[in-house]
Formats: sequence, structure tokens, C-alpha cells
Amino acid sequence: MEINKNSTKKYNEVILEKLFFGKITCFKLQMNMKKEIYFHIGLRNDKSNNWKWTKVKMSDVELGKIYSTLCKDISNCNFFHKYEESSTQIWCNKKNDKFTIKINEVSKNFVEGEIPVLKIILKECIIRSNFNY
Repeated sequence: MEINKNSTKKYNEVILEKLFFGKITCFKLQMNMKKEIYFHIGLRNDKSNNWKWTKVKMSDVELGKIYSTLCKDISNCNFFHKYEESSTQIWCNKKNDKFTIKINEVSKNFVEGEIPVLKIILKECIIRSNFNY
């Protein structure tokens, strides 16, 4: 059986993407045609100006935990994300108008205006991944 490279490429095509840049870190959320949701967290090297990225494929339950954390004034969640043979620890902390997500050793602080945007995008990802949308 021959695999059609174009159909594989199509399923990996990004249909939703949002980047939140900081001075030295960046958080990127992506959803592809297969309704897979990925978090990417990047750390910029000051000397080379290159980015080192950590990529995590998220489940809808994990997205739900993070969304629930974002909806409260003071809350946190943490869990081990397991995929194939790797395990990634994810921490989220929300205190009033501040939100931080940490994936392994790299964290991104979200400013007040970014938090509602992240909430809306996470909600959209949860809806799209669970319904024919």
C-alpha cells in the first residue's frame, strides 16, 4: 500500500496558531487538521539569537485542567504529560492577573492582556477537538 505524502502533509497542516512572545521566552499553541494540539515553549539564546523549543502534544483533559486554572483568580495545576516513552512535567499557576506555565525547565509568564486571549484559544481548541467543527 502506498502512502500519499500529500494527505499526511494535509493532516499536519496547522489550522490554529497563536504565539505569545516575551523577552527571552515564547509560548506557541498549535492545532493541526487531525485536531492534535501542541504546546511549544521556546527559550531564546541571547548570544546566538536562536530559539530552543520544547514541544508537547496535549490531551483534551490536560487542556481542561489548564483552562479551569485560568478561569479562577487563584489556582494552580501540575501534572506529568506522558507521550510514548517520554514524560514531561507541566505546571500552571494563576494569581489574579498573572499566569505562568512551565514545561520542564522553561516557563512563560503571561501578562494581563494575554490571559483572556489564551483562555479563548484553549476553549476553542477543546471545542474543536471534541466536536465535528
